[in-house]
Amino acid sequence: MNKKKVLYLLEAKYRDFPPSSFSPAELLTNELDGEEGLIRFCEKQKDAVDCFVRDRPDFEQKLNFSFEGYSIKAGIVTKFAPLIKECHGIPLVEFDNLDAII
Repeated sequence: MNKKKVLYLLEAKYRDFPPSSFSPAELLTNELDGEEGLIRFCEKQKDAVDCFVRDRPDFEQKLNFSFEGYSIKAGIVTKFAPLIKECHGIPLVEFDNLDAII
């Protein structure tokens, strides 16, 4: 029986919406475009995947483990349903729908 080898690089972002986000004028800035917005989280996660791929030999040496034959899946897990489903190739799902990534 062949087992599928998958390395999941997931990051949990469990935060509540700040009261200012309930203003339509602030929603996009706070929740999507801001420093703590979903777009920035996806950019950071994409950078983390790129770093892992680039520096995989270093990780393998430090962990004394080979990731040969593993596929990599990344994602952001949120407390609530995210405002966007994907950004920069990184899917976003709420915890209750984690199986959508896995």
